[in-house]
Amino acid sequence: MRNDQLRGALGRYRKTFRSPSSTTLRTGFDKLRASGEDTGDFWNLPLVLSLSKHERLFFSSMLTLVLLLLGLSACQSDPNSPRGVAERFLDAHYVAIDLQAAKPYCTGLALKRLEDEIRLTAGYQIDESTRKPHVHYRLREEKPRGGKSVSFLYETTISVDGAGQFTKKILLTMRQGEQGWRVANYSEFD
Repeated sequence: MRNDQLRGALGRYRKTFRSPSSTTLRTGFDKLRASGEDTGDFWNLPLVLSLSKHERLFFSSMLTLVLLLLGLSACQSDPNSPRGVAERFLDAHYVAIDLQAAKPYCTGLALKRLEDEIRLTAGYQIDESTRKPHVHYRLREEKPRGGKSVSFLYETTISVDGAGQFTKKILLTMRQGEQGWRVANYSEFD
């Protein structure tokens, strides 16, 4: 950009500077205006915008936060997609250990199996005092099986305080029905 173009582009901002008589003199431009010296050469200088180290730190921290939030939101699946339903099932059944909360995500054989697990664990309370394992999972494989069925293979890492950690694989078979995508079957293996 040539100096005369820069002067024209910045010319409209000349009127936005406050009068130095009402405030302290903060910039070299204010000092020039207050002394009555010619400011014509000011527009021939290259424009340099410089942020203080605190402003740079603030803006870089804000940028990092925004990018982190965008990244985290991009990691989550659509809750109505097959993968979204599968992961909500995994969260309820394996992470939160709330079998009742996992029921709405199941159908068919998976629902029967889940109801059997609920019946077998009846009388055992899982509450805040229960020592729960820490469960993390990640998708290892996705296999479409026609337009209304897909299988997901997840690898889970299960850590128990004071008892170590181990891995299991969980195979989920998803089917699309009238209520949307549901877990039709699930199995665990080493």
